[in-house]
Amino acid sequence: MSFMLKYWFNIENIYQTIQPACRCMKWFGFMLFTLSAPEPGKINDSTTQLPPLTLTRKKLDILLLVLWQIYIISMYNTHWFSSLFNAPMSKIMIFLSVLMYVLEGILTSWVQLRTAFSRAKIDELLRLVRFFDELIESLGLAVNHRRHHLGLVLLIFGTIIGIIFVTAIELALAMLFHEKISPVWEQFFTTGATIYYYLLRTAQVSSLVMFLAAMLAFRARFRLLNEAFRKHFLQKESSFNVDDTQETLRTIAIGHDALTEAVDLFNDVCCLQMVYACASYVMFSIFSMFCIGALVSYQSTDVLFLSLFYTIAFLQYSLHIIPIIKISTDVRNEGKHIAVLVHKAINQSPLSVGSINRLMLFSKQLQQQTPAVSSGMFSFDWTLCFSILSTVATYTMIMVQFELEVPKFFLDALVSSSIEQNAALNGTLLL
Repeated sequence: MSFMLKYWFNIENIYQTIQPACRCMKWFGFMLFTLSAPEPGKINDSTTQLPPLTLTRKKLDILLLVLWQIYIISMYNTHWFSSLFNAPMSKIMIFLSVLMYVLEGILTSWVQLRTAFSRAKIDELLRLVRFFDELIESLGLAVNHRRHHLGLVLLIFGTIIGIIFVTAIELALAMLFHEKISPVWEQFFTTGATIYYYLLRTAQVSSLVMFLAAMLAFRARFRLLNEAFRKHFLQKESSFNVDDTQETLRTIAIGHDALTEAVDLFNDVCCLQMVYACASYVMFSIFSMFCIGALVSYQSTDVLFLSLFYTIAFLQYSLHIIPIIKISTDVRNEGKHIAVLVHKAINQSPLSVGSINRLMLFSKQLQQQTPAVSSGMFSFDWTLCFSILSTVATYTMIMVQFELEVPKFFLDALVSSSIEQNAALNGTLLL
């Protein structure tokens, strides 16, 4: 049997499923561990004993973390960063531009360090998911790890192709507009600034893809749990055995607890990445809407270039954030749907009084423990999408007011600078 076939048929648990994601995220500084799967049968409930350690940190992991921190810090001492303070626009926009670059580096570094020091939580998260997978197998269903692994690999390859495609389009636009836009842009689009911007943006988009993959995995498992409940309580035609029914219900309740706890741990470890990405998404959305609206007033190549540049970034983030919001909402709904199934079983199934009492206790438990993908400040559901829309509309109007009232606030300053520099260049050529 070939190596690829052996690899494919040996994918039997969550540890082997997520190996491609761990390898990719390691190079971006977000998963600086080496993952090793425990032996079968070694996963136990957290109430009985401590889980086996599956994440180890090697010298290469530490080296990658240190190199990332050195690179981010060194960017603040470069010529292109200091040139931001000499930009031909208002001090407010200069301050905001510097602040965005600083926050981008600080938040990337913070996420990397937070993940590096969350080894125990990540290990517990993986252990809970593995524990749930073993419970669901005891109920006659199974997680299709090979299918999940294939989906993850395709998602990673699609992300790589998408990032290369978007980067190529933006660089092609920069080369196309190079002779037409103001020379002032040359001090911002230096090699160092371009590498810094695209490297951190690629790292952020990659973390969003892994967040989306995790949400898909949680949704699939909650659906399996609901299917197991239907199979044993709503679709069973034979008579119910009291002992078997109570044992099955206990297994489902433990599985729901484990999966909900895994979602909470995932929120604790990875929510900062989503908050960081949402902040970038809002920023790109505001500047995209503002520059597109400014095309009505400014017939300038510089404004057209900025409109295309910010709109492409806005679309790239939209293709990741909106699916995450949708799948996160599905995770919450699937986690709550089992409560509906419990009440159907109480009303429709010929269960004993003891089993009905157990179901009612389980229903009360579900009221207190519902899975929700949240950062602590807000939940990742459709309310977040509407909040982003209102924020973008509000701050776009504020920027329009500043552009009209403040002399040379942003676009007016860039257009004026472009006209002056082109006039000076033409005068020099005539002389």
